[in-house]
Amino acid sequence: MSDKIQRRIIVLLVLISTLFLFGLIWLNQAEKTKFEKILQERIHEKKDIFNQADSTLRSNLHTFAYDYSYWDEMFNFVSKPDSVWAYNNIVTSLPTFRANAAWVYDSNLQLIYSAFTENINDGSLNELPVNKKSFIQNLRKGKFCNFFIMTSYGLMEIQGAPIQPSNDEYRRTTPKGYFFTGRIWDNAYREKLKKLSASCRITITTDNIDMQAEGYYFSENLTMTYRKYFKNWAGRPIARLEAITEFSLMRESMELTKKHLFGAIIFSIVILSSIFFFLVKYLRTPLRQISESMKKEDPRIISNLSKDSTEFGRLSLLITDFFNQKNKLVKEIEDRKQAEVELQDKIARLKLIKALHNAFISTLDLKKIYERVYEIIPFYLGKNGVHRASLLIYDEKLNVLIKENSQVIKSVSDGITSSMIQPIDSGISGKCFSTGLPVIINDCSETDLLLGEYSRSNDLKSVIAIPIISNQKVIGLLRLENIESTYGFNIADIELFSMIAEQLGIVIHNAKLFREQKQIEKALRNSEEMYRTIFENTGTASIIIENDMTISLVNAEWVKAIGYSKEEVEGKAKWTEHIHPDDLELMKQRHINRRLDPSSVPSRYEIRMFDRFMNLKHFIINIELFPGTKRSIVSLIDITERKEIEEELKMAKERAEISDRLKSEFLAQMSHEIRTPINTILSFSALLSEELENRVDDDLRMCFGNIKSAGNRIIRTIDLLLNMSEIQAGSYEPIVKPFDLYGDILEKIYSEFHFMACEKNIQLNLDKRCNKTEIISDEYSVYKIFENLIDNAIKYTSCGDVTITVDSDGSGNIIVDVTDTGIGINKEFLPHLFKPFSQEEQGYTRRFEGNGLGLALVKHYCEINNASVEVKSEKGKGTSFKVIIPSDKG
Repeated sequence: MSDKIQRRIIVLLVLISTLFLFGLIWLNQAEKTKFEKILQERIHEKKDIFNQADSTLRSNLHTFAYDYSYWDEMFNFVSKPDSVWAYNNIVTSLPTFRANAAWVYDSNLQLIYSAFTENINDGSLNELPVNKKSFIQNLRKGKFCNFFIMTSYGLMEIQGAPIQPSNDEYRRTTPKGYFFTGRIWDNAYREKLKKLSASCRITITTDNIDMQAEGYYFSENLTMTYRKYFKNWAGRPIARLEAITEFSLMRESMELTKKHLFGAIIFSIVILSSIFFFLVKYLRTPLRQISESMKKEDPRIISNLSKDSTEFGRLSLLITDFFNQKNKLVKEIEDRKQAEVELQDKIARLKLIKALHNAFISTLDLKKIYERVYEIIPFYLGKNGVHRASLLIYDEKLNVLIKENSQVIKSVSDGITSSMIQPIDSGISGKCFSTGLPVIINDCSETDLLLGEYSRSNDLKSVIAIPIISNQKVIGLLRLENIESTYGFNIADIELFSMIAEQLGIVIHNAKLFREQKQIEKALRNSEEMYRTIFENTGTASIIIENDMTISLVNAEWVKAIGYSKEEVEGKAKWTEHIHPDDLELMKQRHINRRLDPSSVPSRYEIRMFDRFMNLKHFIINIELFPGTKRSIVSLIDITERKEIEEELKMAKERAEISDRLKSEFLAQMSHEIRTPINTILSFSALLSEELENRVDDDLRMCFGNIKSAGNRIIRTIDLLLNMSEIQAGSYEPIVKPFDLYGDILEKIYSEFHFMACEKNIQLNLDKRCNKTEIISDEYSVYKIFENLIDNAIKYTSCGDVTITVDSDGSGNIIVDVTDTGIGINKEFLPHLFKPFSQEEQGYTRRFEGNGLGLALVKHYCEINNASVEVKSEKGKGTSFKVIIPSDKG
């Protein structure tokens, strides 16, 4: 061995020793880093497992609340509660969604229905124990809610959602009500969560909850704690959940790793010493490696040797470069072959897309579209590992996927079948429909998504489901299956099948639109026929007017009313040709405004028109626009005869008013003419009575008294006539001012009539029951109201008492009751009580004087002062008059 080789070996030994030292340091650090990485992975894994377990257990409750609130039958149930429907659809669904309770409320959180499982029976949860006022405010901020409540059965989770119609895709309408469902977190539920999350123990604390941060915490003893708070409807924590997991295996693994590391160090030292020995002792090792590399044509054998700068290294580089050039040429040949295969595959896919396009473009019949799908797809996809193609279309009414038949491509798959109706919430079809994304199962033996959807599902090897989307909405899906274990669907298959599904979505959408258009056209024809029949038989004259006022259609009643035939009018005459000139401009303006803003003009008003013989006629017309058009329909009712009668009645009324005014003026004039001489007679009679007081006998003195009484009666009658004539002539002008009803009116009247009551041995009472009696009214007419009422009460009472009561109600109105114990009034006469000159007893045989004007004036004076008068009476027991002066007058 030469000195040069020895020096190289010594340098190599020193280098190897140095590398070994650094290798030990690196290995120790690498093991530590690896352990920390594994530990973090375990923590994240536990987080994911717990979150997935928690989400899995709670998803049923969320699905229950979300699906049942977004359901038209539930929407109708809120308006018309049906206990049978509720039992069949809510109570029986509780076990399905692992729920214990359900509540249905209207939009004001008024309970409509509640349901519970058998283990909840004490009635404590008939309603949700929440503050409804605050809860409604929270619901208006966020319609979906999730919170917890404490019950006698333990902690209960509540999921809630607004009840809205299924056509409200984004739930933007005002909720009809709210649907809530709850589940008790009992021991069984916690054990299930513990089992699914692989936790050592799970605790729920409800007393003395100390607020600490939520999340995952890791202690030095390799124990991880997950802490989470359950909040009530107001957002306050009412319970705390802690899931504790101990990484005992990790602890043992750390200790075992340390032992292994120590053993590896000892073992490496032994190996390294041996290598040193062999490097020194044998120089043929490089040559042996080169020989083996040439023999096996594997440059990896001499990869380390090629880094050496010696002759062995340079030789190894030449050998390695030779093999690399050879492998590069081989790979280029294989890539070219693969590119040719992919090109052929793309050509086949394009042919399939073109064939489908040509097949779909020539028809809008859904049945033919489905048939052509099953004719074309098997022919092109049989070589792509597809053994069955199924087209499933979503039925909105049944809320299921219905299979439009299926096509078997290879007879070997005849035993693999699936039902014609598939649910939208389970299986591979349900997952594809709900997510709107392709779903691939390349190994059917490792999934439960096929359970219940296929028979002999064990025979399937791979399945792919592609959603068919139209207007951003899933309307169905294309499902393809194979039974060969050697084939699996890939990204290229997804791209191809997605293109097919996209074409199907467009074609099916267009076909449905075409079918709906045909149905609409048929309905429109039927509607037009029905409309024409109704138009001709409305019983009123009717016409249809175009935007330019041309009459496009008239019925028989119009022909009868105006005199023109349909042939003379329809499409030839304008609506304006028949309108009276004085009404023409108004009608034209309303015609224009109605088309700008229909609400700005009346749809019903009177108008004058001329018929064929230029006779003026009056009509009441009703005009409405056809929705979405500028055309309008006009219905006309002939009121010409009624107008003539109204004119005659108007003239008769004017004549009667003139006559009544002349009568009132005559009464006023005659009253003044009579009152003047009567006052003279009474004055001189009183003067004679005083002068002859001590010189005449009692009979003559009584005559003077009769003269005074009769004169006062005449003056009172004249005053009533004057007041009534003034009221009827409309010449009375009230003077409104503030005054005290009790002090200025009632006390004075009480003083005036007290002597009269004493003469008849009647007790006259005045009772004040309120503090405030100030009003703002016409003082004279108010005085006359109570003067007439109290005078009548004393007049028609022979024994007993007359009571005047002043009080107020809760609104500040002043109420005055005048009650007597007199003769009373018959019920039959009460409706005529306030009519002028109306008296219960008529003729010369009546027992009481009077002319029947007092109560009529009371009624008029009450109306002048915005007051009301009420009467209650019973024959032989007395009468009560109640005058109510409203608060705006006091």
